[in-house]
Amino acid sequence: MKTPLRYQVTRNDCGPTSMTNALSYLLGREEFPPEVLEYVYSVMLDKYRGEQHPGGTSCWAMRFFGHWLNDTRRTTGLPIEAHQLRGEEVQIGDGTPFIGCIERGGAAVMSCFLAGSDHYVLVTGVNRDVQGRIESFRIFDPWYVEGKDDLVEEGFPPQYEEFITIVDDHPFEYNRIVGRQVLCSNMMINYSLTCHTPQELLLLRRTDGK
Repeated sequence: MKTPLRYQVTRNDCGPTSMTNALSYLLGREEFPPEVLEYVYSVMLDKYRGEQHPGGTSCWAMRFFGHWLNDTRRTTGLPIEAHQLRGEEVQIGDGTPFIGCIERGGAAVMSCFLAGSDHYVLVTGVNRDVQGRIESFRIFDPWYVEGKDDLVEEGFPPQYEEFITIVDDHPFEYNRIVGRQVLCSNMMINYSLTCHTPQELLLLRRTDGK
């Protein structure tokens, strides 16, 4: 049995929440080892360990956890494989590792821009137009909002407003539909891959074909 995806409880736990959501999306409740959940939170709030950091999850913690998942697969048989893409490795288009992973049933923990800072969300699907071109992405954002006005703030470019949709009837998969135009924007707008740090994706997939 799968469980609904969850929301973060502080301003800074988007990383472990999105990783937990990724594993919940891929694994049934009975398959989810509790020690993995414990490790998510022990590793992914690393920015609290130092006065220079305001809190949150670093790209290095995300990469380290991906390596740990791969080691866990080899030692325990947990059927999850992880692969991090960063910087110029992050490409959005047909034939790319990102699209291939998502369209084959995988998921991606993605760093994007939101409300002035970098933010982790979960990508679970791709929508295509009638001509087969990538149109938008199905995303679960762990940052809870009450309406679209909370996402389209003052100064948000009006030409992008129609490409962000809040969804409330797919709690096991996604709560936003975000247009490709937004993700690929070179401006720091909500859900753009243009962040304060290099672009980042952690791809996850099941290795047992389920």
